[in-house]
Amino acid sequence: MIFFNYLLVEPKGDINKGLLVLLSILLILVLSESFDSFSLGKLITISREVKKKGVQVKDLERKNSELLKQLITISSTQTQTQQHTIVSGDYNESSQRASEQETEPEVDKEEIEKLLAVVGDSIVISELVDRIKAEMEEKGLSTHGDSVKILIKHLAGTRLLLTFEQIHSLIFGSQIRLLKKLNESTGIGKATDFVHTYIDIAKSTHADNLSSWDYNQYLSYLYSSLLIVDDDNNNIHITELGVEYLTWIIRDGRREDSPL
Repeated sequence: MIFFNYLLVEPKGDINKGLLVLLSILLILVLSESFDSFSLGKLITISREVKKKGVQVKDLERKNSELLKQLITISSTQTQTQQHTIVSGDYNESSQRASEQETEPEVDKEEIEKLLAVVGDSIVISELVDRIKAEMEEKGLSTHGDSVKILIKHLAGTRLLLTFEQIHSLIFGSQIRLLKKLNESTGIGKATDFVHTYIDIAKSTHADNLSSWDYNQYLSYLYSSLLIVDDDNNNIHITELGVEYLTWIIRDGRREDSPL
């Protein structure tokens, strides 16, 4: 009907009210077939709702943009605050360490020397100190510092005293006197014949106990305790430990009249 009215009815190609009505009816029929529920009123309402939603979306986009800016500002402020706190904390800690170093009392060198002098200085002590340091270094321990130095030397002195106590508990009185004879010839030593003659006298004096002893048996304890040594000429010498032992006996008031 629309094509007939538009193409065949005179005047041809004229769009009149009847044709518009037919086109409207056709459009409504097409839309009603495309949608489950369709009415012109709803179409107008939907159009208005779409416009409102568009306005709301723009408003939400604007608000989201403002909120995002605020979040970025807050985040930047917190980051700056944390960095300032860290720097301040490090600065305060460094200042505190510097302050502690400044307020730390200086080491009194005289007091250190007094503590070291308690043990005394000798070749034997120095050797013990070196031995203790070597033992500590083998185990990865530090040997530096005044406190460590003092403790090592006192430990060396303690070890030496324990050694003297052990020696003195077993040594014969005649062996102490032999050490004194050897000490009279420090650096020169005594010939083997002299020592053997001395041992013969000691054996005759204590015949009940020493008559069956030979020279090696009598001297073995002195050798094993590192109190005497031989040189290339078979002379017998008192060692530094032996001299230190005799000094300890006198200084400590120990008895020299041990049996045999």
